This record gives sequence, C-alpha cells and structure tokens, in this order.
Amino acid sequence: MFLRDFMVNGFASRYSTYLDLRHSGQEDWKVAFPFLPEPYDACLEKGTLTFVAGDSPGLVTPSGTWPVPRDVAGGELKNFPRRGGDGTIEANKTEKHRLVRMLNMHPMYWRYGNAQINYRRFFMVNDLIAVRQENENAFRDTHALLFRLASEGIIDGVRIDHIDGLYDPTGYLQSIRSRLGGLKVYVEKVLSRNEALHPDWPVEGTTGYDFMYALDSFLVSNDGFSQVLRTYLGLTGQASFGKVVEECKLANIEGGLRPDVDFVSSTLKKAMEGYPEAYDAPPLRSTRSSWSSSL
Repeated sequence: MFLRDFMVNGFASRYSTYLDLRHSGQEDWKVAFPFLPEPYDACLEKGTLTFVAGDSPGLVTPSGTWPVPRDVAGGELKNFPRRGGDGTIEANKTEKHRLVRMLNMHPMYWRYGNAQINYRRFFMVNDLIAVRQENENAFRDTHALLFRLASEGIIDGVRIDHIDGLYDPTGYLQSIRSRLGGLKVYVEKVLSRNEALHPDWPVEGTTGYDFMYALDSFLVSNDGFSQVLRTYLGLTGQASFGKVVEECKLANIEGGLRPDVDFVSSTLKKAMEGYPEAYDAPPLRSTRSSWSSSL
C-alpha cells in the first residue's frame, strides 16, 4: 500500500516518509524498480512493459500492474488509442519511454538493479523495501493489527524478526513493551558464543538460535564430526572455516551489499566534513583492501 501510494503521489504521498528511501532531494528523483526480466529496451520493444488506460490505469510489467501519477492516468493515457478489451494503449517504443520518464519509478533489468538500488531493503531482497519504524506514524499504522489482537487477548506474545535491521532497536522494543504490557516478547537475534543479549532490551529472550547451537553440539558425536571435518578438508583444502567465513563476508560486501556499504560510506563522509581532521579523507569503498583488516 505504501509503495503504491508513492507511485501515484510521489513525495506528496503521506507514506513517502514511511519508506526508507535514499532520495537525493531532486524533484526528478525516482525509486528504483529492478524487476524487469530483461533489459528495459527489450521489454518496451516486446510489449512486456506497457500501459493500460481506463478505469484502472497503470504501468503493466511482468511482475504486475502498478499505478501511475494522476497527470499520466487522467491526462496522457487518454490521448492514446486502445486495443482489445484490456485497455492496453497503442503506442510505439518512443512514446512509451516518454510516459515512463513521467513516473515516480525507474523500471530496470533486475541484473542492473543492485548497482542502482536507492532504498534500504531486507538483505539483498530488492522487493522488500524497509519501513522506517522510528517514524511514529509508520509505527502506529504497521502495528495497528498487532496491538488490537493484544488488547483483545487473542495473542500471548510476539516474535520480532531481524531486530538488528532497525535504526533504533532499543527504542522500538520500548515502544512495543509499553503497548503490550506483560505479553511475552522474543527477538530473532543470532548471538555468537561470547555475546550476550542487549541488557536494555525489554524482552524475554531470543527465539532460540543460541539454544539450537548448543543442542546441535550436544547431538553431534565426536567420531562423526571428525569424519565430516576430514571430508570437508579433502574437498575444499581449507584448513580454517574462519577463513571461509571471512571470504564470504568480503564477497557479499563487494557484491550484493555493495550499494548499502557505499551508502553508509558516503553518509559517514558527509558527517566527517565538519571535522578538520577528516575533511579530506576519501570515502570508504566496498573493496577487500578497505575491509579485510576489519573483519
């Protein structure tokens, strides 16, 4: 609902501040839409990216039909003839491209999307745009059902997934606790062996990954583990699993998480400009040379 309203109203949408968009402040800013199955030009040419007019005007894509701004829906699309009974407009590639440029989204080939993502997302899942729970209105609207179920006594507790993805986990949990009272609250938090849960989080505990790790260790026999380890070393030649973990982290920093790392880096660079000691420091880039010593 939030994104669809933004597609129609842009930054005039009441929900534009709900979505964690990395916008530039420019009037022509568009949210990336990296869901085309092939390059944009080919989609226009083949008609897999087109427009429909009529009672439900919108941009037709392989992933569904999306609403368009009112000046496009109520003005531009009415100027085109339609074919068949589905309201699809008769337009050539150049005409459709002109209409696309009037939208609040930027459709693109999914393989190109990672380098152009301009919103916070769930890991590398491009179609899960983050919602800013630190925004009081966003928090209220997205939790209305939960709080109603709690007030009616229908639920006994809640599980909160991916708590580390929030801007302010502690503040969020305090808001949850103040509204849920004595209901049990558990968070999905993967703790390392020597890591403790944040003491200022008002929760009953984690969803149990730490317990699962201990239980798995108890259930694995020493003889079986030794055999698995020998097989692993024979197949990979790696003497250290820690080295594998480091290589995988670096691969993600350079790959799928690169736009997120670069955004954090550029934000930090702007903040540093207020200090003489760091005014001319270059931004930290998502490369192995930048990160390998810190992992």
